Amino acid sequence: MGAKEGAQSDLQLLLEPGQGPIAEPYRRAVREAGLPAIVFSVDDLRAEFERLRGEGVHFVQDPQEQGPMLTALLDDTVGNLVQLAQPAG
Repeated sequence: MGAKEGAQSDLQLLLEPGQGPIAEPYRRAVREAGLPAIVFSVDDLRAEFERLRGEGVHFVQDPQEQGPMLTALLDDTVGNLVQLAQPAG
């Protein structure tokens, strides 16, 4: 996955510690509800799914249509769900 041409390329993602009285119950509730922590838009979801799966990424939801979107859900190995999405069709 990468930035589209002309898109901001110095994007940084800050990860906060997962310890503390609020963080763990929150993360557990979000995961149990099946809600993604972040969603990335991709141009070709099926190709990205195959590429990442080939790299050993564990998907908890294979590509499927959800209304107007095609989505897949992966586990980031530290308890967060990450969704890949593209417009269906």
